[in-house]
Amino acid sequence: MNNDITKDTWEWVSGLSHHNLTQLRTQSYQIQQIPRVSGLTYDQFFTEYLIPNKPVVITDLSHYFDCNNWVDDVDPTQPNYKWLNHKYGQELVPVVYCDQVGYGYQKTGEMLFSEYIAYWENYEAIANTINDTLNNGDDTDKIYVKDWHLAKRFDDETIYKVPDLFHQDFINDYWEKNTSDDYKFVYMGCPGTWTPLHADVFRSYSWSTNICGRKLWIFYPPDQEHNLYDGNGDIVITRSKEDEIDGAEPIYCWQETGETIFVPSNWFHRVYNLDNTISINQNWGNACNVDLMWEFFQKELTAVYEALDHCRDDYTTQYEFNDHCQFIMKINTGVNYKEWRDILIQQCNKKNDDSYIYRYNIQRIEPIIAEIDQWITNNLAES
Repeated sequence: MNNDITKDTWEWVSGLSHHNLTQLRTQSYQIQQIPRVSGLTYDQFFTEYLIPNKPVVITDLSHYFDCNNWVDDVDPTQPNYKWLNHKYGQELVPVVYCDQVGYGYQKTGEMLFSEYIAYWENYEAIANTINDTLNNGDDTDKIYVKDWHLAKRFDDETIYKVPDLFHQDFINDYWEKNTSDDYKFVYMGCPGTWTPLHADVFRSYSWSTNICGRKLWIFYPPDQEHNLYDGNGDIVITRSKEDEIDGAEPIYCWQETGETIFVPSNWFHRVYNLDNTISINQNWGNACNVDLMWEFFQKELTAVYEALDHCRDDYTTQYEFNDHCQFIMKINTGVNYKEWRDILIQQCNKKNDDSYIYRYNIQRIEPIIAEIDQWITNNLAES
């Protein structure tokens, strides 16, 4: 696949005003159903989905995933429990207890993957035993492997290749080169496991491919976000896929085995596994949504300032207070202004790249870097 945009697309997108870009995005928020497509070129994906920030199901990307051993030989819609247990049984995996929800979050924990496989194969028969151990008294609770950094843990193996449509990824490009972390995850769960309503980390993009099983995605466009909070300002928790949110109009999307879904920035969603399901997921971002992520980071810093305003006078200087707010932002959000600047600068330092997509990256990134530089100069003692 040609991973560049065409000259015509470059000229079109370079000429888009902020107003026109906002209009394109707003038009996407009016869709009634998520499109299902195949055979996309990168230029088509860029113009029809990235720029307008529009979700889509892509049906022909399964060849990027070398996961044949993960699924049953006879019924490829089901997991190959024996092989998975043999390969990964001694790994400690992160799990959530789906029906133990407090303060907007599901209870988290860890267990050996071999223990999870034993639960998964027989979850109906042994659910009571597991829940008795947890002392929660809820025999309907479902356990879900979530946010497992399997590709990072087994980085000497090629479990999958990132589909070419998603190759422009500032986030993982930076994290993999400069940290021991990434934003690449594996999810595994039985029917009825679910993910609460949320927008993705950093207000980034995400993509998710079902290796086996089916999911129900319930989307809420960005212009409905104001309907998704309760009276305390917390995101509404809806446990059942049948639950509705007052004032919000959901868009339902069913994702089948082998299909990939693209989730744009700021689209809230909740997700339910309808079968025994394995998915590979990745958060990512690029020049097309860099402005939306930057808006989010500015709001996050404002929230930190508001939360700490009562102790502002405890600091010797305003610079010291500002520096501490950046420290708290890093803890809460996962990134602060300096690190965000580093992420963007890394994308500007690619030599000998005369592609149109690189030109677009520079056009979108440099003004944000200039904003950050000015903020650092004005607000931090050491820059």
